[in-house]
Amino acid sequence: MKYVTSNGGIYLITTLTITALSVLVIHQLQLDRSFYRYTVTLPGILALVFLFLPKLSNIRFPDFLRQFKVSGKIIKWLLLSLFLYTILSYVASAISAIAFNGNFIWLPNFQIPLSKMGLIFVLAFFEEIGWRGFALSQLLEKFNFVQSSLFVGVVWALWHFPGYLVGFGAPNDIPFVVFSLWVIASSFVFSWLYLKSNKSVWTAILLHFGANMTLQLYPIMPSPAKTSATFYIMTLLVVGIAIVLSIKSKQFKINY
Repeated sequence: MKYVTSNGGIYLITTLTITALSVLVIHQLQLDRSFYRYTVTLPGILALVFLFLPKLSNIRFPDFLRQFKVSGKIIKWLLLSLFLYTILSYVASAISAIAFNGNFIWLPNFQIPLSKMGLIFVLAFFEEIGWRGFALSQLLEKFNFVQSSLFVGVVWALWHFPGYLVGFGAPNDIPFVVFSLWVIASSFVFSWLYLKSNKSVWTAILLHFGANMTLQLYPIMPSPAKTSATFYIMTLLVVGIAIVLSIKSKQFKINY
């Protein structure tokens, strides 16, 4: 209950509720599927609204903007964020190819339109200024790394469920429970890089963008991989990383 009544928790529950209602309205009115894209921007839009409601935000707008500052000290974290899921995709694909005869490619076919890449980046931007830039930054003021990452991860996974029901934003060829596990475990990775980069929201944005691009370019999902095993292996890899980071968060001081 203490999570829900915190400002970060109130924001997360509000975002979850409004998104679910928005998806329901779009579905019931049988609007064009492109309207579902607008629901993905809600985490960011609502974060900006909450920022100007003093009773619902522990951080002020100038402090929020400081998360967008880029310095030479965080370049390595930005690069790791951008390419981490690409690295994991190679590992997962290689294991799947050896053990389950899955598809493996060295170089993806970069025929994805620039407009689609731009859209993926914009949607990742709006999600992450909400999930990490607003919610996580506030939760970490009251809760530890594991608690904050878990709460954001659970809500983040549930946030995808309305889209899963209408076939948007979440894969229908993977059980939602497995997809949720991947999302929740990923939340720990996002939190770690966000903190290691001195709370740069760009690490979260690039990590999100990189993850979504990986699913577009590499044979991770069942159809291009020719097996569900590749995504399952990817999920196990991320879960393993999340466990290691959770343990390390207790051993090393992190400036919350």
